[in-house]
Amino acid sequence: MTQAVLRSPAACRLQMVFVVFLAAFLFPGFSLGEPSGIPYETAFKGLEDRSVEAELRMISDMEKLRDRPPAGIGLLRSRAERDRERFLEYFHSKGWYAAEITVSMDRDETPVKVFFHVNTGPPYLLEGLDIQVAGKSEVELPPPSETGLVLGERFEAGPFLSAQDRLLNRLKRRGFPFPSVVDRRVTVNHRDHTVCVKMSIDPGPSAVFGEARFEGLKNVEERYVRKMVPWKPGDRYDPALLRTLHRDLSSTGLFAGIKITEAEEVDGKGVLPVTVSLTERKHRSVGASVNYLSDEGPGAELSWEHRNLLHHGERLVLSASGSDFTKDASARFRKPFFLRDDQWLRISTRFADERPDAYESRSLSGGFEIERELGEGLTVAGGMGFKKARITQFGVREDYTLLSLPLSFSLDTSDDLLDPSRGGRLTVETTPMGNFEHTDRGFVKMYARYRKYLPVFESPSVVLAGSIAAGLITGAQQIDIPADERFYAGGGGSIRGYSYQSVGPLIGDIPYGGRSLIECSFEIRAAVTDHIGIVAFLDGGTAYESGDFSSGESFRWGSGLGFRYRTPVGPLRFDIGLPLNRREGFDDRFQFYLSLGQAF
Repeated sequence: MTQAVLRSPAACRLQMVFVVFLAAFLFPGFSLGEPSGIPYETAFKGLEDRSVEAELRMISDMEKLRDRPPAGIGLLRSRAERDRERFLEYFHSKGWYAAEITVSMDRDETPVKVFFHVNTGPPYLLEGLDIQVAGKSEVELPPPSETGLVLGERFEAGPFLSAQDRLLNRLKRRGFPFPSVVDRRVTVNHRDHTVCVKMSIDPGPSAVFGEARFEGLKNVEERYVRKMVPWKPGDRYDPALLRTLHRDLSSTGLFAGIKITEAEEVDGKGVLPVTVSLTERKHRSVGASVNYLSDEGPGAELSWEHRNLLHHGERLVLSASGSDFTKDASARFRKPFFLRDDQWLRISTRFADERPDAYESRSLSGGFEIERELGEGLTVAGGMGFKKARITQFGVREDYTLLSLPLSFSLDTSDDLLDPSRGGRLTVETTPMGNFEHTDRGFVKMYARYRKYLPVFESPSVVLAGSIAAGLITGAQQIDIPADERFYAGGGGSIRGYSYQSVGPLIGDIPYGGRSLIECSFEIRAAVTDHIGIVAFLDGGTAYESGDFSSGESFRWGSGLGFRYRTPVGPLRFDIGLPLNRREGFDDRFQFYLSLGQAF
């Protein structure tokens, strides 16, 4: 049976109104017709500084809500007045305490023109600065010049708050973990356009460190992580030591979570308890990477790593890699805190089959090295190595058994391993090598490289990067030095635009290698978005047959552009290099390189 229900026109209209009301409530964008509202545009008059105008538009509701115009002119004026108050607060924070802003509208225009008439007035200058320590006269504060506030300069809220933070942090570094501002008065004198500041700071109780308390450890031994604690019980409190502990724990790769918590108050003995909460991550991992270089062809690497082999942070890495030129397998072991808390033991072995254009080499090498930290980022290392190799060059095969005593020095002040933006890296290596097959063919191989990273702009990020390197082999003639130990230039990690090892001494079209080397590189790295960047680069250098950098080989330059895509493990690099001193019939017109990490 079908039943029909008849409704009156009034009931239908009421039902329609209810449906529209419900749709508007549930779906704010719902509309039966064209959107209503008064479209408008904003403009500033009397404001010459375009950077200030850009900042005003950043904080403006008029700008943020332009796609949602108000329904009436009164609502538009209310929106503009709210912005006017917000702009006045901005000018006061910048030291323009006499700023005046009026709002006008041209309603005859479509869209409506909304004008902000700005008169900033004179900037107010800092005339007086009085900072006192409450209750502890023995605590000294730095002079005003060291806070960043300078008498006679414009007073701004941002630099003032930064100076206040610097004062509190200075007290923290001097052993007072809980300093606070107990009184702060800013007096504005409109008559002579000056500002006077009075501030009283309470340092709070002084404190020393006690034993750190660790939580969350499962497979990692506590005595291992305790060795990373950079203070001894009774040392004066310093928050920089907490940051050092966090950095060192993070560098082990053993922990997914690190939380260092200070107690909220100092105990009765003047000790500030510190708790370190750790969450261990999986200690084993498998990695794989691929790259493509137009001069070397495709390459791939597969690795397995254990970061806590004997429960004290020992790291073992097994890896194998292959490309058109090289196939190798290696094992590397690192033991931290070897005999000393600032010392590491490194043991490695490698089997390699290398077949570049210059030579063919099969070798088995290995050795050990002890590395010691002398200061933050400063290390020295020394050890012993061996190498058994069979090398063929120009149809001549020779066997070598080398014993080496490598010694190196490094200083790293950069801020990131794969994508540095500031600081520098210096590496100096000296390796004496004795030849057991030919005892009169010993030599010393030396190499030094310095890389510098200089940030130019923070947003968008622009970084200037430079690298210079030099190598030298002494004690043997060219022919007595194994071909795979000589210096070669050219390729993705050297002079982009030229094929691998092709810059330097040649016999016909075959690289011969040299006894000395000079290389340099310059890059401008600019971020386009948070994930994409572009690079312009210039590389130069050559290898010399002689040991004095003067055997006549031409210094060659390569230039080009690169693209970077930021990934969680580092930037993906794609470079195209052009040889600027191209040798007709020998050098290709360009080379391209695809790999992970910056070029240097």
